[in-house]
Formats: sequence, structure tokens, C-alpha cells
Amino acid sequence: MSNFHLVVEGEAGPLMLSPSGQFITPSSCPISLLVSFMTANLEEARARLDRYVADVKQEKDLIAQCVQTVFYFFSFEICPIIINFFVLVRTFGVGQRRQCDSV
Repeated sequence: MSNFHLVVEGEAGPLMLSPSGQFITPSSCPISLLVSFMTANLEEARARLDRYVADVKQEKDLIAQCVQTVFYFFSFEICPIIINFFVLVRTFGVGQRRQCDSV
């Protein structure tokens, strides 16, 4: 039971199981009804909690993968382009005005 969470809300509200496996109960719920509900839904709560933990792990992995992809793209695709641009500017003076000799 230590893996499960009990959320007690205001007096009026449903006795329910959240998508993440939390037992949600109104503060006015009789304890006998709460114990009966928890006993009947323990397996489903465990399944939802396991699914929730797996989903959170997958979300963190995807975020890390996206950050890594953006970092790679910036480091190995964009930076060389910017560096090459500045090398060209410095080498050929692109963007600088030159005076033309009169003929």
C-alpha cells in the first residue's frame, strides 16, 4: 500500500481512481465505503500507476532525445555554417565597401 496515494478533496465529489492510479475521495466519504472501493480497485490502481510511471519515463527519454537532437543540429549543422560565413567575410571582405580606381 505504500506505493499508492490517497487524495482527499472537499466534501462533495466523486469517489474515483485517477489516470495515474491515485485514489480520490471526498472528505465526507464513510471509511467503510472507502476501504471497500480501495479493495475492489487495487489491481486497477496498480496497473494505472505502472502505466503512468512508464509514460513519465518515456516522456523524459523523448525530451532528452529532442534536446540531444537540437544540440547536435546546432553544433554540427548550424555552427559550421556560421563559422564558414565569418571566415568568408574575413577572407574576402564580403560586405565591405571598396573604392573603385578611376579609369
